[in-house]
Formats: sequence, C-alpha cells, structure tokens
Amino acid sequence: MAEKGGDSGSEEKKAVVYGDKYRTILEDEVHNTHWRHGGPPLFDAVNKLFEQGRTKEWPKGSLEETVQNAVKLWEMELSHKTRLQDFRSINPDKFMLSVNGFDVVTREKGRKGLNGEETLRLGSYNALLKNTLPEQFQFYKASEETYESSHEAFRTAMPRGFAWEVIKVYSGPPLVTYKFRHWGFFEGPFRGHAPTGEMVEFFGIGVMKVDETLRAEEVEIYYDPSDIFGVLLKGHPQDDNKAMHHLHQDSKHTHACPFAN
Repeated sequence: MAEKGGDSGSEEKKAVVYGDKYRTILEDEVHNTHWRHGGPPLFDAVNKLFEQGRTKEWPKGSLEETVQNAVKLWEMELSHKTRLQDFRSINPDKFMLSVNGFDVVTREKGRKGLNGEETLRLGSYNALLKNTLPEQFQFYKASEETYESSHEAFRTAMPRGFAWEVIKVYSGPPLVTYKFRHWGFFEGPFRGHAPTGEMVEFFGIGVMKVDETLRAEEVEIYYDPSDIFGVLLKGHPQDDNKAMHHLHQDSKHTHACPFAN
C-alpha cells in the first residue's frame, strides 16, 4: 500500500515533498487532494510518542516496516482526506472494513462490513468503535457521534496522540495478518471524566487483503474496546464547561486517529 517517492527527474512519479519517514505524500498529492483541514497534516507529536514508546524497531525495508507504514498511510488518508478518489492506500472499488466481526448489511447489496465511502463518512473513530451491544451497555455510541465530535473527544483526551506499532506479521501479501499495539496517555478530559495521566493501551489483530499494487481491498480488525474505556472512564466526574474549554485548546490536526498513528 505504501508508495516510495520517485526520483526528482522521473516522469512517472514526482518527488516526495511532504510527510515524514512513516507516511509519504507526493508532490502532486499536496496540491490536488481535498484535505479536511486545508492541507497535509503534521505528525510531530505522535511520532515522538511512537519513537519513545515503541517496543519494536523494524529493519528498513522489512515486511514488518512495510505493513506498519502502510497502515499509518491508510489511517492518515482516512483522517485527513475528504474524497475517496484521493486515496493511494486502498482500492476504492472493493474496499470493505469489518471490526470485531460487526456486520453492516444493506438490503440493496446484502454485504458485510463498511465500504470506503461509509468508512470515510463515519470517520475512523466511529467506524472502529461501532458494535452490536445493547445501547445501555455501550461505552461509546458511534451512532450519536459525528466525524468532528469523535475526533475532538479522543484528541482532547490524549493530546500527544495515540501511537500505533506492528508487533508481529504472521503472513505477507496478498493476505497480510499482523498483531498491533496502540497506546497513548490520558492527559485531557474525556466526556466529563477528568484525566488520570494513565497509559491507554490495547493490542489487536488485523487481517488485510491487498491487490497486486498492495492497495487494501478488505480490512478486518479485532480488539477489545474495554481496554480503552476502562481507563478513559476511570477519571472522576468533571464539570462539562471545563471539559469543553480543554477540548478546544488543542490544535486542529497535529496527530491522527486512535487506530493507526
């Protein structure tokens, strides 16, 4: 899924002029993409968190590094691009996302999972936190959230970001199976709960079917959401006005969503 930047003299690809060592953004992409916040995002804060806290440092060019960077690129696009046609990491005609076996079945198509447009519309938080539990048992009600409200809530709770790393890759293309770790620090309010400073950490398994150009066609994610909310709901109740004040102090897009940073 991840692409390398072309030589500056190449006619096939233009040089990488933006991005970082984990996510490549091409020159034509900067100018021709519809960015959610007006331009490509910065990941300085979450990259620092990632480098300080990762448990694995994969060799350059290894399968593990390739998978790790591919997922980071996909998450960046999902969080910061507004048109599916601008994505480089997925096959928009075939893409489907399934989380913990959650089925989204439409009467018209009779299929499983979320397609690319649905995933983009919901946003990464809502897509990855949807579940089939009865409403009274849901930690987080994705159906009541917007893209903006979900990102504000988690970005405020973990202002340094929610870092993501590959722990192990079990199989390579075309069906890539990997184990991942996600972590951040609860240093800002979350939905009326005061921050505790504790680490929010969980592990999961991803299964990704890719095409011949390594674009994702089907993605399955398995993890336990209670590992996230067991920490975020632990803080003592906080005045909503104070929580909203903190919520708007954070910058608009210096890190990305909780599932692939």
